[in-house]
Amino acid sequence: MNSHVRAAVIVVFVLSGCSPAGITREEKHEVYLSDIKEASVYNIRGGLGRDATYWGSPLEVGGMLYTKAIVTHPEESPGFVEYDLGGVYSEFAALIAILDDSGENGAYHGNAIFEVEVDGSKVFRSPVLQWGQKNSENIKINVRGAKKLRLWVYCANYSNYSDHAAWINARLIP
Repeated sequence: MNSHVRAAVIVVFVLSGCSPAGITREEKHEVYLSDIKEASVYNIRGGLGRDATYWGSPLEVGGMLYTKAIVTHPEESPGFVEYDLGGVYSEFAALIAILDDSGENGAYHGNAIFEVEVDGSKVFRSPVLQWGQKNSENIKINVRGAKKLRLWVYCANYSNYSDHAAWINARLIP
């Protein structure tokens, strides 16, 4: 094979996203948790919500609408959802929040504590987030090389009534 033909073959591989061995190169981009399958869910009332409230309504926090989230509501304290990371991400980011619909039930207003566990180690614990008061916080967690991400939600008082805890724009960043 002359040098011009060899150069043309290499250019075709590079432009098509394939290596000379035929292995497709993986694009690096953010991945929303609501778009991927969780490894396990424990003690989440009504199952894991994706991109909407439990009633199918838009996600609203502090009067702002959001389109991407996972929604958790512990049946009894605590509940969690776990994801397999495969060691390919560097950061987990989200706005943790109590949904605005958590205050629509009269005397019962939602509140919760959020925790993040990476490969079995607790790395973050929020203060009590409560509807109508401090109800959201932005978080960024280092997950570089991690295999597992577990997101915990605890009831913050005597009841789990209206504890609609959302992980808004929850995403994994390469």
